[in-house]
Amino acid sequence: MAWHRKHRPHLVKELHLTPVREALEKLMTKKTFPQVFLFAGPKGTGKTSASRILGAMLNDPKNEEVVDALFFKKPLKKAKSLVDPDTDSDFSKRVYQGSSFVVQEMDAASHRGIDDVRALKERAMLPPQEGKITVYILDEAHMLTTEAFNALLKLLEEPPAHALFILATTELHKIPETIVSRSRHIPFRKATDEELTLALGSVLKKEKIEADADAIEAIVQRADGSFRDGVKILESVADDEKIVLETVEKILGKSVEPFLQDILQLVFDKDSTGVSSGINDLRQQKFSEKYVYKVLFSMLHKSLLQDLEVVEGKPLFTQKIARFLIQELLKANLDAFSPITFLSLEVKLLELIERAQQKSGGKTSLKTNTSKKKISKQVVSSKMVNKADVSVKEEAPIEEVDEFYAIESENLVSDIKIDEDNSESLLKTNKNNLKDNLPEEKEEKDEEEVFHLTEEIQGLAKILIEQWDRFLQVVQDKNPTVSALLRSSKPSINDTGMPEVSVYYQLHKEQLQQQKYMSLLGECVKDIVGSSLPLQVVLQVAPVKATLVEVENPSPQLSQLASEALM
Repeated sequence: MAWHRKHRPHLVKELHLTPVREALEKLMTKKTFPQVFLFAGPKGTGKTSASRILGAMLNDPKNEEVVDALFFKKPLKKAKSLVDPDTDSDFSKRVYQGSSFVVQEMDAASHRGIDDVRALKERAMLPPQEGKITVYILDEAHMLTTEAFNALLKLLEEPPAHALFILATTELHKIPETIVSRSRHIPFRKATDEELTLALGSVLKKEKIEADADAIEAIVQRADGSFRDGVKILESVADDEKIVLETVEKILGKSVEPFLQDILQLVFDKDSTGVSSGINDLRQQKFSEKYVYKVLFSMLHKSLLQDLEVVEGKPLFTQKIARFLIQELLKANLDAFSPITFLSLEVKLLELIERAQQKSGGKTSLKTNTSKKKISKQVVSSKMVNKADVSVKEEAPIEEVDEFYAIESENLVSDIKIDEDNSESLLKTNKNNLKDNLPEEKEEKDEEEVFHLTEEIQGLAKILIEQWDRFLQVVQDKNPTVSALLRSSKPSINDTGMPEVSVYYQLHKEQLQQQKYMSLLGECVKDIVGSSLPLQVVLQVAPVKATLVEVENPSPQLSQLASEALM
């Protein structure tokens, strides 16, 4: 049996995604239990495994009394909660293998019409042949037709007592709101590197195989947040008693990240020859363009989120640098057809180097005014350097540096020297560069300044706005204080395609922008859309119709209460 089937989780406590596991464990202790679930998230993240676990749990003899109380309204002699099923029973084994009629799976991609839903309704009226509850899984539920969704709606509104429905989808935004509102939404997101590492470690332990840490790291990178893909890759490289990095790279090829990091460093060095050589190395490795660009944008986006402290980890770049690179690379239309692989990427990077050289008069070192104070940089190899690893005595004022120089000021490997005699002229030059080159400058409106996010990011932002009420509920469950601050807010998508929330009072804005609250909002966003997505807080002028009362000297008592509530 394939490893990804053999080593599926069989218990709620074995589910690898922490939010999913915690959500189901919480439901197991409640006095009510939903009869309609919506499992939404990327492929290979455990939606089917969780569904089968629910089927085994609700039909386990140990839970019979609780199920009778939850589904059939029978009195419960004493308070009891649902418990994980007995994994050793023949019944549970058949459920996990998908051979029990108590868990019925329907592929909505091939059974998407109204007649298929009507047939499902007829089957759902029949009680289970064994056990208490029949679990119906509608995989790829977003593929159902509008007519099928309408027919399904009535069934979900008044499901039979002996039936539980689970709609599984990878595209939540395609599920009608009428269906979503009648379901208990459990968001599945891509697994973190830590979650994947733990899951793969568990499989290796069961298979009694050892693996080097760098080999596991390489597998985790290629799995792209999918438990199923990770285990499949692990099985494909596990021919020997010990898995080593050389074996992984021999079978799967080398990791693309070091190539991309070195190429970006060469861009910062303004080394055109080195960039073209690095791109050619990519071609020699036979990397897929789609895979490379996915890794590139994921790497930049992750660095942006890390610098904003939305997610944990040490960023490769500051969020300003990452945002600049994302903007510029998206303009290049990297996915456009070309007879030469990576040609669009190569041309765009060479263009960035040319622009930087023009700004600096063709020189490769950066000079800027710091009021006769020197900036010292460590000389390093062509490997990427983190901003925390660079020794900086005095940094130049950011407003005196244009966007591309801002990148170099934090990442260039060359020593930077200040010409004290020409400080005044350099200051003027840098200010002019700022006006000429900043992407956000309003004076330049050509096509090159238009920032288009990927369809994936735009789709996530749209989902968040559409599911704003549920987002507020998630926030309410985690922190009522933050929920109160958002109560009168207005969500929207800004000009860059990112979600933002407008508040009408400066106090609310300042409180929400605290790091602890921004981290909380980031977690709640991930719970809704299944992925990390920065949420900006902006101040908006209150509507004209609103009645505003200005208090010049607020009551000390009220101020104290407000301060305590927002701590």
